[in-house]
Amino acid sequence: MCMKTLLVPVPEQPSAAVFDCAISFAHVFGSLVEGMALAPDLSRTIAAEFPIDPHYIDPDNRRDMVTTARRHFEQQMQQAQLPRCADKVTGPCYRWAMDELGEDGRVASYARLFDLVVLARPEQRRDGSRIATVETILFESGRPVLLVPPAIPKAIGRRVVIAWNGSLETARAIAFAMPILLQAERAIVLHLEGWEVDGPRASDQVEFLKRHGVNAELASRPLVSGPGESIMKQAHDLGADLIIKGAYTQSRLRQMIFGGATSHLLAHTDVPMFIAH
Repeated sequence: MCMKTLLVPVPEQPSAAVFDCAISFAHVFGSLVEGMALAPDLSRTIAAEFPIDPHYIDPDNRRDMVTTARRHFEQQMQQAQLPRCADKVTGPCYRWAMDELGEDGRVASYARLFDLVVLARPEQRRDGSRIATVETILFESGRPVLLVPPAIPKAIGRRVVIAWNGSLETARAIAFAMPILLQAERAIVLHLEGWEVDGPRASDQVEFLKRHGVNAELASRPLVSGPGESIMKQAHDLGADLIIKGAYTQSRLRQMIFGGATSHLLAHTDVPMFIAH
């Protein structure tokens, strides 16, 4: 798999860091970056998250949201001197997807055509990235998500920490992320003692990555707090500019009730995070 196609859903208040991250990946992998206006999925909105806002129902407002999202996206691409895509262009370029709002379910469906979806870390605001959007894309697109915090390092993917717990979800995230791992200066497989499911050992994952040409190494650490907090601490200590993790090894319901690594990181990560379910 290559990172040749990137989808950037653009909410009302987009994150400059998301655009910067997508543009950086486009230059590294020669990718097409496609923008799409994003709005809450009203048919799935849970009252506990946000009450339904008439703002998102009014047809004039919806057209204005698309126009504004497209303007933000194209301004950022042009400022970065990324060319507009033509039919036979190769290398990094951009285009706009459609002149309609994409609600969560529609974005997830459309994302099946892309190698990676780039989203801002969720915030508790109506006009930004939301947890419901991230979860819908993770569970319904079959594609990985690059979750971007408000501030990002100058380079992403040079020193990568893989939060390995032996799970199916983490194995899938690693497979999706292989183009990034092959270019990384260091790929550190992080094993937190006591945070595992029934699966291969971290040392076996290191051997697997080395056979694929990845400069992989093992870091085994004690679990001194919750898994999410421990992953963040170790990512900082190891100087990571990217975390790779399987999303929702536990069920979403269990994580809502008891907490979990994915839930914590979705809310608090300050390191870009590549996740897949």
